[in-house]
Amino acid sequence: RAALRACAYCGDRWAEEVGPAAVEEDFARRWREKVRAHGRFLALAETGTPMRIWYGQDPYSLCGFHYAVWVLRRYGCPIVTAALPAADPFDPSVPLRGWDQLEWRDVPRYLARVEAPLSDARADEIARTWERLRAEDAPLRAAVDGRLVSCPADHYDTMLLAELGGGPLSIADLIIHLWRRHPNAHGNEALGPRVEELLRAGKLRLVHRSQEHFLDCVVALPDGAEGGPMPPLPPVPETSTP
Repeated sequence: RAALRACAYCGDRWAEEVGPAAVEEDFARRWREKVRAHGRFLALAETGTPMRIWYGQDPYSLCGFHYAVWVLRRYGCPIVTAALPAADPFDPSVPLRGWDQLEWRDVPRYLARVEAPLSDARADEIARTWERLRAEDAPLRAAVDGRLVSCPADHYDTMLLAELGGGPLSIADLIIHLWRRHPNAHGNEALGPRVEELLRAGKLRLVHRSQEHFLDCVVALPDGAEGGPMPPLPPVPETSTP
């Protein structure tokens, strides 16, 4: 897990070096903080401390949610959940894709709408799902209709290729377009390597190779490949910094 995160945080896949020493050290510091936080979580769980779990519907959040419930259930901890709704309950026209879209001072009024105790039966079901996912040990887990499922590594390939039907895009824009159309999709960590694989397989061609960063490279469908413009992208939701 640390190696995967380091690749996304520090790496430039076109560069010979992983990244500047200062960036690597910053990642190492952040990783140590996460390890310590995980240790505190386990220590509290072992004492049966009641927990509230905040989560969304993206794969990373659902994985964390399932793992947390699996751990807490082992120790019999009471669990309360705060699930991010698909749309703002006070303005349904605004889609919500992350808790960071909300001002922290507004969180209490949202919490009153979304907070709910997790029943033992539901917690057991979630824990069993996590056990199954662990046993399947798939290369990728995706959020499909609100459920966390095991997927093959090429799960997003067709979606990536479809986004290029209208012409070349930078890899950054390609990933952003897919994410906007499929808001619960993975980010750079999973999609970046798939773009690399599509290039190696000849399913994409490199139009421009950036010397700055992998994500700045421009890719397109191979010459002669069929493709058409996709429907307009949904609007970008407004975000606020806590």
